[in-house]
Amino acid sequence: MFSYSIIGAGLAGLAFAEALHKRGVPAEQILLIEETQPAAGSSGAIGAMLNPLPGRSLIMKGGHAEAYAYAYHWILQHAQEDGRAYCRTLPILRPFVEDLGAEQMQQSFLRGLSTYPATLHSENLSASQVAERFPWLTQTDGALLFSPALAVNYGEITCGLFEKLEAKGIRTQVGHALQTMQYTQDNTWCLRLADGTEQITKHVIFSIGADLDLWFPDLPLQTTGGELAEFRPPAGIEINTMISAAGYLIPNTAGTWIAGATFWHGKKASTSTQEEIFSSLRAKIARMLPAIEEAEPIRSWFGVRAIHPADRLPFVGPLPELPNVSMLGAFSSKGLLWGPWSAACLAAWLVDGENAIHPRTHTQRVPASAWKPSTTRILGVP
Repeated sequence: MFSYSIIGAGLAGLAFAEALHKRGVPAEQILLIEETQPAAGSSGAIGAMLNPLPGRSLIMKGGHAEAYAYAYHWILQHAQEDGRAYCRTLPILRPFVEDLGAEQMQQSFLRGLSTYPATLHSENLSASQVAERFPWLTQTDGALLFSPALAVNYGEITCGLFEKLEAKGIRTQVGHALQTMQYTQDNTWCLRLADGTEQITKHVIFSIGADLDLWFPDLPLQTTGGELAEFRPPAGIEINTMISAAGYLIPNTAGTWIAGATFWHGKKASTSTQEEIFSSLRAKIARMLPAIEEAEPIRSWFGVRAIHPADRLPFVGPLPELPNVSMLGAFSSKGLLWGPWSAACLAAWLVDGENAIHPRTHTQRVPASAWKPSTTRILGVP
């Protein structure tokens, strides 16, 4: 019997297992169940930005600064402990391009200044300053520059964390999906896997990304797909910042460029070929960085995310009327930002009873009826 069984071995689920262990839960009492392989979903991205101000709004709302600070130090600590190049510290440049919402971004920045922590450095650059400091960028009306930020090898840090947890003795079952779970007379959950095995556990934590709707069909979720492409930069072009506008570009630790954007909505699979991904991302990034037209394509990637469209924030916390079942999911495109801190907060609540879950992310912010479980997957609900 396990004390905690975590469904999903993406970054958030793995960070939660780590947080449990750090709070004194013995490794042998923690089980990780993964249907395919670690980092199989969005946590396996070939690159990502830990961006202090992601999205169009440049106003920090409650919990955002804490989540960013936690993730920033968490990533750096793992890179140091593992001796691996998981990340690269770089600023983020947000160029003003009129047809890409330049005026709205400038206004949002001015309103958001008072919300920034002292550790966040920002610069409002004129067009001439941008041209002088970033000569490889296309002509703009100016730009915002934020630091510190991290260019992160997302999939590598996720897989590295999985290896560390296995080495600590945390039990893993990979390659067999959870099919059903049934509440028992002993106040435990019986988990039945696709290979016919069963596991008994006290707590169940769902961290399954875009498949949340299979277990909770009434939950108000949407899916979006992100596509990435890796390019080898042309000779003589050295990019010393990440770029974010309509699409983004990340100079990663290997010296290549990762280009990305959100391309499709409402589907759980991409229909784009690799060549189509290369072409569409080139076109987006070329509006900011013409040199990408000469860059050599290497590989592409796509992933699907679950989003709560009302606020685009994750769900963290216990579920009503399901004893000892908790949620850690729906991170949208911000799993790297919100995942590690949310995992630590949920572990603090479950293990030590600390009221650490931020109300903006709490599962209670939606009606209890939204958490009605699938009657073919979750059985014997009291």
